[in-house]
Amino acid sequence: MRTFLRSLLIIAGTAVAGLAFNAGPASAAPVFTDGFEPPPAPQAWSFTHVGNGAGGFSNLGPRSGVQDAFIAQTGAGFSSVQRTVAITPGAFCTASVFLDPAKTPAIPATEDMALEIIEPVSFTYVARDLRTMSSSATYTKFNVSWSSSPATVLVRITIGGSVVGGVAKVTALRADDFSISC
Repeated sequence: MRTFLRSLLIIAGTAVAGLAFNAGPASAAPVFTDGFEPPPAPQAWSFTHVGNGAGGFSNLGPRSGVQDAFIAQTGAGFSSVQRTVAITPGAFCTASVFLDPAKTPAIPATEDMALEIIEPVSFTYVARDLRTMSSSATYTKFNVSWSSSPATVLVRITIGGSVVGGVAKVTALRADDFSISC
């Protein structure tokens, strides 16, 4: 009987140890999510541009929910949608958003778009995911990670514009399902 109990304890101990070592790293739950849904999206996000740009909210092609953010730029400059987010200072964080290039004949074959995390006081880039995407692409997930996070970050989604051969290039994108996990 004693041998049986000892064997049972060894098996139980091995099972518990196996669970502890095989659990893998814990994944951080989102500390902030925003699907650009009302409210508060229209109040929390702001649109900026340098040059001939525009932005707003639409229900014409959200990835999920009923609304997305859109930005457009004609010619040189950039357009952006941005907001500040308070997070745990010093943490390792990852931000993600789904971006969808516009799909109209007036839009060129490729577009430059980015997800940017900025320290808002000094306006220093903390992290950035810049890509040139085909306008035929569908919603694509952009991710950035950073460590030693400031307590507040400025999240900015941008699209660049340009003039090619004397003709103003038109660019546009939709953004949806933004989150930060720390």
